[in-house]
Amino acid sequence: MTFTFTITDADGLHQAQFFHFVVADGGYDDLNLLDCQSATGSPATATFTTSALTSETDKVALRVIDDAGRSTEQHFSVDLSALSQNSPDVNADGNVNIQDMVLVANNIGQQGQNRADVNRDGVVNVLDLVVVSNAFGTQIK
Repeated sequence: MTFTFTITDADGLHQAQFFHFVVADGGYDDLNLLDCQSATGSPATATFTTSALTSETDKVALRVIDDAGRSTEQHFSVDLSALSQNSPDVNADGNVNIQDMVLVANNIGQQGQNRADVNRDGVVNVLDLVVVSNAFGTQIK
């Protein structure tokens, strides 16, 4: 699954961190760091791809640290059933392969709801090809 965030800060950006909530005893107990990226300028785009989310994960968090060392954090609810509809396995044959890359390439420039928009940013573009290429050769359950 791929999550893309556009982030801004008047003081400049230093780092973006992506977390998921760890469930303990039926409640959210802690954040688990999945990935972090350097962020420069403002605005910046941070894209995180992860397979660590499970059916028990329904919240993720983005923490942004600015150039002055201040951090802000925002939590997001995740509907995994909706996210799974936009998989790098674009043709839904269970394998991420050249056929999926061709389907994305054939839809480049298309906007709106489209299975080839695997990163769910509203437009089929090279970023979707990157998601498919990163998953190339994998099997999707």
